[in-house]
Amino acid sequence: MIRRAVSVGLRLFVIATLATLSACGGAAHHPIVLENQEDAEDFHNFLVSYLKSVDDMLHQVRKGDTISDFSAGMLAYNILTTLSSADDELHAHITEGGQDVQAYLRTRFQDQPEQEIAAIAAINDHEASPLRSSARYTLEMLTCVPNSSDPLTLQQQNRDQLAMALEKLKSALAETDEEIKTH
Repeated sequence: MIRRAVSVGLRLFVIATLATLSACGGAAHHPIVLENQEDAEDFHNFLVSYLKSVDDMLHQVRKGDTISDFSAGMLAYNILTTLSSADDELHAHITEGGQDVQAYLRTRFQDQPEQEIAAIAAINDHEASPLRSSARYTLEMLTCVPNSSDPLTLQQQNRDQLAMALEKLKSALAETDEEIKTH
């Protein structure tokens, strides 16, 4: 009888724990709240523009066209500037030490890309959001741009990785767009 009560109690505990974890969905998550409707519309318009640019770049990559570091870098700069304007923790990380987004990309990210991708991933783990995932995939995209002086097999491998990163970025940006709210 005691064994059965313990067994039933244990099952109830496991079910309650699983239900709680499912309801929480892991890390905390919140919508993007902007000051007013105009800011929300501007943010939305930027995201729509970035989605088109990412989609265009994805089509180029799939066709085997060369993507320049400059094109990828400018897109990353624009995306990170917009995303960090709506997320205080992301903004604090990027602008640490008084840097702007451009300086961040040219120094800390360029010097240690894997460490910076991990740092953004850790920020996202702390409080998950599609916006933070978008920032991470933006950085990942920059690490995969094929170099035309590399062997063709390596260029193709990088092109495949770039396509995967762009797909993830496209999806995360679309999710980010759905999360915009106003006060």
